[in-house]
Amino acid sequence: MQGNRITVCRRCSRPLRSAVSIARGYGAWCARLQWADDNAAIRADFTPAQNDGADETIELGALVAEGYALYATVGTRGDRYQTSAYGCTCPAHKPCKHMLAARLTDLRRRLWAAPAVPAAIVARSAA
Repeated sequence: MQGNRITVCRRCSRPLRSAVSIARGYGAWCARLQWADDNAAIRADFTPAQNDGADETIELGALVAEGYALYATVGTRGDRYQTSAYGCTCPAHKPCKHMLAARLTDLRRRLWAAPAVPAAIVARSAA
């Protein structure tokens, strides 16, 4: 470990070399595998219609980040809702496609967005 940073993959325990992998905690291959596992686990809690609706919401860009893990989304009738991974202001009053879209987007951000990497780690990985 380098300070509080994980320098081995959380999935396979191999050494991590790139700054992005160190910041993420997974190597590139294991990040793909972890995403697939997490994606399947998240989707299992929702109906096929909700899964399709969440995919459509993401593809159409109808989920817009308003803050960390908080999103604005537009419903099928054009109504605007606030959504997070665990709550939504839409009239469904239960787990909905907007919440699933938020969970999938959070997962994508966690595993694929390039995290902020401290300069010291970038220098070490380049050496």
